[in-house]
Amino acid sequence: MQLFQGPLLVPTRVMGIGGAYTALAEGIEGTYTNAAAPAVREPFSFKSFDWDLSAGLQLPGAFSNSDFENRGSDGTASTKPSAFSNFVTINLGFQVQWGPVGASVTDDLELITLASPSAKTPGLVMTVNRINALAAIAMFRGQLVIGGGIRAVGLNIAEDRAQATSRGLIAIAGIAPQIGVILKPNGLPWRIGATARQAVNVTTSSAAETGATDDTGVARVGSFILPRYVQLPWELEAGFALQLGPRPLNPAWIDPSEHEAAAREEYKANPTPETKARFDEEHERLLAIRRARYANWPREKLMVSASVVITGSGSDSVSIESFLEQRLDPFGRSSTISPRVGIEGEPIVNWVRARAGSYLEPSRYANGAARQHFTFGTDIRLFYFTPFGLFTDAPWTLKLGLDLAPRYTNYGVTVGPWR
Repeated sequence: MQLFQGPLLVPTRVMGIGGAYTALAEGIEGTYTNAAAPAVREPFSFKSFDWDLSAGLQLPGAFSNSDFENRGSDGTASTKPSAFSNFVTINLGFQVQWGPVGASVTDDLELITLASPSAKTPGLVMTVNRINALAAIAMFRGQLVIGGGIRAVGLNIAEDRAQATSRGLIAIAGIAPQIGVILKPNGLPWRIGATARQAVNVTTSSAAETGATDDTGVARVGSFILPRYVQLPWELEAGFALQLGPRPLNPAWIDPSEHEAAAREEYKANPTPETKARFDEEHERLLAIRRARYANWPREKLMVSASVVITGSGSDSVSIESFLEQRLDPFGRSSTISPRVGIEGEPIVNWVRARAGSYLEPSRYANGAARQHFTFGTDIRLFYFTPFGLFTDAPWTLKLGLDLAPRYTNYGVTVGPWR
């Protein structure tokens, strides 16, 4: 069974520009497209140590007859698409940065329920965890960023017995490495980036755990034939970004440890209450300079980005949907290419950002056809709210994303600080 994710299940900013985020790779969102993202310093990062949290909700299964795996319904694929129900994706992430290094962990939790065609038999519930754990370092004053880590996948499939205890069919997990690089010359309006992800291959042990194989050696639980392995195929991703307008794309990041070095050395040489007071005063003055530098940049921009994702093949594979419906439809037997493009601007300066994009989703079915997605997104500035003293320097933002394609609709909602 092959876990191929054709439609974008990513944070709203990445969704809004059609997934063309490989070169930008800013914030926690960047870890979805580039393994070097944790060490990319954003211009509003004013301290040596910085951290960020991310949480989002997407509802790609909220509409009936959603053809999530692009099987097709017009004769281009082998069968009519089925409808997923209660399909929810939750995005969670945490990132820390210290000087030129950074690390992050993200977890995308997909909860999918497939309704049973018969009232006498239970449906299936599938939980997929996709985890990225990354570390990266920025070199040459942040102009070259290199990173790597692992991507892990956990899969659990159980019978849906409503209020009764679910019967587990499969519970497996596997990991594989990934690496990434970003080139962002200081003062220039462009970036390029690339990342490579090795395939995750996991041989299932379901037959041993459930104790069921037939005379031909096929593992079964009741009427369900279980897969021999689960695969997350390898990926190569590359892209570029170009920003037009007066707002800089690659301003040189001022490292506070260097910016405040003279004052710190003076205090260390003579650690008295007077020098400590002078150091604290100088620290606040230099921090105010860094904040003012960011605040004084013009906000007008038009960012254009593009990327391409190549996904590898797998032998004797079927899709998640084919497994859930117990149908043998060849899937992912050849490599596929997904080009992506997006634009981002700020039509109402300091209040509203807007995005639009498009990407081509290949079909992994033998007789399937690619379909074009059109994506949209916006950030709307809200109000100041400081729970527990956090995010005191910025108002909150409502972030919305929309992904439209034939037989598919997805929307996402996120909240965060306005930057």
